[in-house]
Amino acid sequence: MSANLFLDVLGLKEFHLLNIIVEPEENTLELHIRRQDSFRKCRYCGSTDFIKRGRFTRRLQALPVGQYQKVFLVVSLHRLACRCCGRVAVEELPLSEGKRRYTNAFARYVIGLVQRMTIQDIAERLGLSWDVIKDIHKRWLQKRSQEVWKDLGDIRYLAIDEFSIGKGHRYFTVIIDLDRRRPLWIGQGRGEQAVAPFFEMLKERNIYPLAIAMDMWSAYTQAVMDHFPLAAIVYDRFHIIANANKVLDEIRRLLRRELGPLGGKHLKGMRWILLKGREKLANDLQAQQRLERLAQYNEPLYKAYLLKEELRDLFRCKDPQEASARLDNWIAQAHASGVVPLKRFANTLAAHRTGILNYFRYRISTGPLEGLNNKIKVLKRKAYGYRDEAYFKLRVLFIHETKHVFVG
Repeated sequence: MSANLFLDVLGLKEFHLLNIIVEPEENTLELHIRRQDSFRKCRYCGSTDFIKRGRFTRRLQALPVGQYQKVFLVVSLHRLACRCCGRVAVEELPLSEGKRRYTNAFARYVIGLVQRMTIQDIAERLGLSWDVIKDIHKRWLQKRSQEVWKDLGDIRYLAIDEFSIGKGHRYFTVIIDLDRRRPLWIGQGRGEQAVAPFFEMLKERNIYPLAIAMDMWSAYTQAVMDHFPLAAIVYDRFHIIANANKVLDEIRRLLRRELGPLGGKHLKGMRWILLKGREKLANDLQAQQRLERLAQYNEPLYKAYLLKEELRDLFRCKDPQEASARLDNWIAQAHASGVVPLKRFANTLAAHRTGILNYFRYRISTGPLEGLNNKIKVLKRKAYGYRDEAYFKLRVLFIHETKHVFVG
């Protein structure tokens, strides 16, 4: 293969090949190249009328070639004094961005590998540090994030949820577009300050969502009311049922303490039976028998279990008016039960009644976000934590596109 054809294959047709140094033991190929004079020009005004003043070299990592995983370009560059604009500057090098020590083509190659391999594997294969690969990927994600926020499109439904990023109550808040099932924002913390910048950006672009799904965390409720007073707040049905299960378990624990070891013997092993849905116990004869004994010996706990199941059935209603009547009836039954945790939970549902009933108008939830949160946990575990939180937030922003098992 001729030198010119070899350079054309590597995308270096503007350059002359000066020398090739091969080091088989280190699996390294080094190409010394120099730009052809006809392609040199002033980086400011584009003039080709200049004087060469000094020369130096830059060493860039390039795409692997054949058996050589480590390929370097040693580029001979000149400082050019332009006769047109009078400026003196190093000639522009389109192979690389800024002062990076790798070519643009190499960066694209790394991005392709990141979709299939872990960052550590790529670093070991190419003989680079983890941080260099991370830096390439981070810059690519930053550019993509700007593209996402430039073209948000029509947003109708959003979902908000938070996830823990470690010990010490450290949280990130995620906002996703429910129509497209993609994250739009990763905010630090779990209060209004975590979502306010994104809401402000939406308002600046005249984007006003119709409904926003969330749990009953007051900070999110207040943030939505402050920024989008006309948007419907939809309290997530999965969080409501999860809270009902917590209340039921609290009642079980209180009763067991009150009855003592002997009196509470029939409550032993009941936790998972009580927390399971009724339909999952239909073919479990032993569980059915234990529930019958519970109804006989501990009516308050059995009543709480039935109310939990009624609340689950409530969210299967098709008619909003029927759902409204059933919710009011549920709250009344909880108060009539005389069980303090149930009454307290009924007060919570009554205070959030409008947001709960909005579910039957819009039928949205944070369910898709829960799936993303599971992926985020795997991402953290695969990477053994992230020192660069900005990079981690970018990874989360595009986690819905990840094909590999969450490389890190």
